[in-house]
Amino acid sequence: MTEASAESSALDAGRAQLLVAREAPHIVLAATQRWLTAVGYTEGEAVGRALALLLQGDGTCMVTAGALWSAVQVNSA
Repeated sequence: MTEASAESSALDAGRAQLLVAREAPHIVLAATQRWLTAVGYTEGEAVGRALALLLQGDGTCMVTAGALWSAVQVNSA
């Protein structure tokens, strides 16, 4: 079992959760189906991509995006 798959098994499938690499550019390692459904991506579209590419678009709320980026920065310290 790889490190990413071991960590992703700790995700709660009943919640919208995302596992990203600690170092920039914060590559998505795993996501629960609830998160994928909430953001409209398939697992193949999300896993392996930089988080920034998935959280920006025409309908992006910049306040929410700022809060997410702050959380990523705090947790990667």
